[in-house]
Amino acid sequence: MRWVVDASVAVKWVIMEDGREEARRFLLTNDDIIAPEFLVVEVANVLRKKIARRQFEATNGVRALEGVQSAIGMFVPDRLLAAEAFSLAERLQHSVYDCLYLACAVRNEATMLTADTKFLEKLALYPEGSRARALT
Repeated sequence: MRWVVDASVAVKWVIMEDGREEARRFLLTNDDIIAPEFLVVEVANVLRKKIARRQFEATNGVRALEGVQSAIGMFVPDRLLAAEAFSLAERLQHSVYDCLYLACAVRNEATMLTADTKFLEKLALYPEGSRARALT
């Protein structure tokens, strides 16, 4: 099965936080993982925030980011997903950023894995929700 992971899952691969064990177990048992290129920027921003809050060591930031990048089998260019993500965002009344991951899943006939419970709750009301799963 092909999976699209979002930043809420990828960050857990390198940061000690709730859901880390589940995220790492997922990573170890699945090898067909893809993501929009935006994941790299979003993860980098989360790491920077964790460093600013002294929840993560700055010296580990680049290595963590590289680790996340190496775990993704294929990055889909954002420009290929932008129009579909925009349409989904308009229809769902949700951020284009989150909808990039959903658009990636739809386009690649994959399942999106997320730890974003608010997004999942919203998706449950739409047909595209069948493409999304919670990190458990």
